[in-house]
Amino acid sequence: MKVEVSGHRLDFPYVCACCGKLPETTLSVTASKTSGKTVVTTSSRSWELPYCSGCVAHVKVADRPRHGAIIALIVTVLASLPIAGNVSRTLGLAVFIAGCVGSLVVYVKLREHVEAMRVPSCSCLRLAVNYHGWEGTRHTFAFASTSYANLFMVANLQKLINVSPDAWQWLKSNGYVVSPNQPQSARRDIR
Repeated sequence: MKVEVSGHRLDFPYVCACCGKLPETTLSVTASKTSGKTVVTTSSRSWELPYCSGCVAHVKVADRPRHGAIIALIVTVLASLPIAGNVSRTLGLAVFIAGCVGSLVVYVKLREHVEAMRVPSCSCLRLAVNYHGWEGTRHTFAFASTSYANLFMVANLQKLINVSPDAWQWLKSNGYVVSPNQPQSARRDIR
């Protein structure tokens, strides 16, 4: 779910952004942008997200299955080329096909291992929040967890911009959207 907010200070709900448990640590989400043609300048901004240690563990190893399969495939190609060129094309092809199957097995086994690290409430294997960047004080985030996105919207209610119709409906149905004449004290608090 994409959420846009405008402000210098944003509030991230104090629950794990991935699974919703109590956090023990944080993970950073960062966005960078480049400006200038003659003198190129790169600016980066980041936000610290609350995470539990279990979700940090699976985020850190989320890319291992893909990397393991790529390494196995590279080794396969490097092993099969000399065989095909110097010994036999048929044998080289057989080594290549066996290596491709081996790469797939490596990927599946590593993926099973990483998936086993998740709990049922985890929203995704990788980072549950992606920071797409900023323009002035406007920041754009993409949330894998709808419940965390909802908590984030409530925590930053006065800073929301470009609210999607679905998000607007959720906010209204849960009593968070108020008319301009309603006093601040009448707004619902998430705590």
